[in-house]
Amino acid sequence: MTAQPDYQFRTLVTRGSDREIGRQHGEQLRESANRGMLDFYFRLWERIQEPHGMGKWQTWAMKQATGATLPWLLKAFAKNVPPWMDERMEGMREALGEDKKRILTALVLPDLLPYLQSLWVTFRPGDFVASDAPRFGCTSFLAKGSSFFLGRNLDFPGVNYWDRFPVLQTFHPTTGLKYVGVLSAGVPLAGITGVNEAQIAVSVHQHYSRSARIKGKLPFVFGEQILRECSTLEQAEEILAKAQVSASWAFVIADGKTGDGFLYELSPKGRGKKKLEGATLGHSNHFQTTSCQAFEYATTSRMNWDNRCRRERLVELVKKAGAGLTPGAAVQALADHWDPYWNEPKIANRTVSQVYNIQSVLFDMDGMKLWAAEGPSPIHLGNYAEFDLGRLMAGEEGRTGESLPGYRFANPAMAEAKRGYISSFVDSFEGRHEPALVKIRAALTHFEFPEGRLVEGILALRVGERQAGLESLQKGIALVEQKAKGHAEFPPEYFELRLYEARALDLLGRRAEATKKYFEIESDPRLSDRRLRALAQGAGPFTQSWLERIWMPYAAYIPFQ
Repeated sequence: MTAQPDYQFRTLVTRGSDREIGRQHGEQLRESANRGMLDFYFRLWERIQEPHGMGKWQTWAMKQATGATLPWLLKAFAKNVPPWMDERMEGMREALGEDKKRILTALVLPDLLPYLQSLWVTFRPGDFVASDAPRFGCTSFLAKGSSFFLGRNLDFPGVNYWDRFPVLQTFHPTTGLKYVGVLSAGVPLAGITGVNEAQIAVSVHQHYSRSARIKGKLPFVFGEQILRECSTLEQAEEILAKAQVSASWAFVIADGKTGDGFLYELSPKGRGKKKLEGATLGHSNHFQTTSCQAFEYATTSRMNWDNRCRRERLVELVKKAGAGLTPGAAVQALADHWDPYWNEPKIANRTVSQVYNIQSVLFDMDGMKLWAAEGPSPIHLGNYAEFDLGRLMAGEEGRTGESLPGYRFANPAMAEAKRGYISSFVDSFEGRHEPALVKIRAALTHFEFPEGRLVEGILALRVGERQAGLESLQKGIALVEQKAKGHAEFPPEYFELRLYEARALDLLGRRAEATKKYFEIESDPRLSDRRLRALAQGAGPFTQSWLERIWMPYAAYIPFQ
């Protein structure tokens, strides 16, 4: 296959055994596979093993512990990979001439990282907050409109990796049904998001649960099994009812033939099913079944607010359209940027469109069409290209030449600010903090928003610009206070800004002022995040070395440091 521009969907057809399918994926995507998610996962794995912000002896002890434990865990999780998947990945490795360790790391990290985090929350529960579980989710939905739709946003920190090399791959296995996976170069697995010729579709969602174990299969093993074997919802449910997982996951399953579907949730200690009741079913990173909710946790209060507000907004938009829901309205709902708290469009936080979004897909389940967002990050600001699933299944290119517009800010400056914010996130995630600071400052010249000021402040402190960092944080605080007038409660980012204001004062040597600020935070009755309150209570002098631990201030899914 000839090279195509980055960010545009490549379509490819693969046939035969799993090894042959993997080899064909690698051969056709050789120019991009090594620069995509394989590179991302391996670099992420290396970064996890490198301690930051610790003293000399702490660093030595941590390196000894991770050097012995993490490789052992990697091997342990590798034993959970079924033979067919190992064959698939080995075929791709042969085509790419890639190191087997890099392939293995990319394959098992989606399960290994949740396992490590479950250990973290078990031994340090104070680093997390209680989950505020809503009744519906927000980043996936089933809806009966003018057609039967499955809408799905895939959110993961691999921004500018997964979405840079998107792929629609048709699978013609030696045995079983044909199916199409919405995936990325270097990830020849359809079980994350896909649909088969029997009009059965699958989307997988990760959850946060204290319950985890080493022995269990990867979630996309079951997703791929459903696509390859199932022509009814009953058959899909039978597979999930027997499934054993290491971490916690949920599966949204749809059947275009019957216009029906369900949500199936799995954890090592619980499982549950939620049917499509009425015309709409939504889902996000919150469990909805009681058997799984007992072990759930959230990383921050901002995560709770984020999930709740996005869920409410998406369900509101889909239900408002009702039976008249069109593909155009459905993709607008998936790409929405409305913040229900401020009651206005927003760059990030509490919006359906997240910082982490790497894929957005709408399936017309009975018409067998697909609309997929493509273009540079943030993909929701681009267009949704239309593909004919029947033509894809038949081995054709499938692109119809039609498209639907993604989200368009009424104020173009907000779009520029969003692009700058995402670009800054990518630089910071990869350890380029100075360029990240330059980009977030440029974004804020287009449009100012509190989360942007928080990021600017933390990055400025990290690179040693202490006074500038303090001033940015104070601007963010003033912005929230101005906007929050008349609200009974203040949003979580307000208290995050205030905590870092106190820390900036500490770094500037203004300890008395910092102590006063810490006390005001811990005694504020509006603060609901117990982690933030604990950080403020009796806080000692904040030091520059602690800033090395601040990994991603851009999103709500890392425990706040």
